[in-house]
Amino acid sequence: MNIAVIGSGIAGLTAGYLLSQKHTVTLYERQPTPGMDAFSVDLEGGVRLDVPMRLNYPGYYRALLAMYAHLGIETQRLQANATFLTPDGHPYFRFSTRRLGPLALPQLDGEPSGQWSAGQIAADAWRLAQQASHDLASGTVGNVTLEDYLAHNRYSADLAEGFLYPFYATISTCAYATVRNMPAQVILETLNPRILLSGFRTFQRVKHGTQAVVKALTQPIQSLRLSTTVEAVCRVPGGVQVVENNGASSVYDHAIIATQANHALKLVADANPAERSVLHAFPYESCEVVIHTDANLLPPCSRDWAQMNFVVGSEDVLPTATGWMNPAYPELAARPPIFHTLNPASPIDPAHIIDRTWFERATLSPTALPAWQTLQNLHNERGRQLWFVGAYATPGLALQENAAESAVQVALRLGVAPPWER
Repeated sequence: MNIAVIGSGIAGLTAGYLLSQKHTVTLYERQPTPGMDAFSVDLEGGVRLDVPMRLNYPGYYRALLAMYAHLGIETQRLQANATFLTPDGHPYFRFSTRRLGPLALPQLDGEPSGQWSAGQIAADAWRLAQQASHDLASGTVGNVTLEDYLAHNRYSADLAEGFLYPFYATISTCAYATVRNMPAQVILETLNPRILLSGFRTFQRVKHGTQAVVKALTQPIQSLRLSTTVEAVCRVPGGVQVVENNGASSVYDHAIIATQANHALKLVADANPAERSVLHAFPYESCEVVIHTDANLLPPCSRDWAQMNFVVGSEDVLPTATGWMNPAYPELAARPPIFHTLNPASPIDPAHIIDRTWFERATLSPTALPAWQTLQNLHNERGRQLWFVGAYATPGLALQENAAESAVQVALRLGVAPPWER
């Protein structure tokens, strides 16, 4: 069969790679380079930085890391550590990894801040992990928000405002209010002990960056149409028509929309009410990412720096976090510190800015749970020729793992099983 894939983030690349094993695939991308690597930054000396910064937790990113292992894509392990700071740079909560022979044990500490207690955060986090396992197993969570779940079970503001909200707002690059309104079930599923313990042990990143991922996944794809903007996708007799903005069009047996849900809504000219309801269920929020060398955004003492540094205020609207990139890139070991800051809360000296860009990310609300079920029902329809993949398209935090998994599910429906799962 001839199959079109529109969009080359990790969902589109995974779909294209898998389906090209058995079918003829044409992948469309409006950027001059595949979307997953479109915003990476080149430094002097041949160092290329992934933007946004991509750190994978082995317990959560199981499908993605299995695919990388199958492709021979090298990953490197990084020490898992993070610091939570008050706006004046005071580290009130830290977690890191302590080696004990072959074991990697989580270590939690912090200093009194007058606002949040590290001890209370640790105690409540342990209780929440235990309760999450029980409530998920018994099916008693329901379609309630995270804020309502925490309030109903009397968790402290230390845990909610000092840890959970800033942590998940940063991971999901969304506003604090959005995290409060997320389905509690989605968050609780990430507190599975398997995920927590693997996350405490290590982060992982692709050793040679997203370029290595793009190269491996595009290699078998028969036709790669870069710098090509798709104007519309619609079902026609005999298949699905893909129309470019220059007026050119082609008809395929199947088309896979691997764009953001809000872009897919504009692309699919003949979307039916059920498709529209799914795509409307995932609003998007913007975030700013700045690559820079201004150390003023981190604690004054460099020994307090961590891989990820969260700045948390009592009236925060957007998350602010700074990643210290040098430990993640061995080639940066001898260079001055380079940072990746999400939504800077204070001005960055323009002389220190290397790159600045904006991203959009799908956000989750209680409407996500029924939308995921509706999308699964749509994909189960006999004779379906139009498919939707992306970070939003499978249950979870709308991360790269969910994007890759959504592509795997569609490939299975089209007769291709991922070789790493055989």
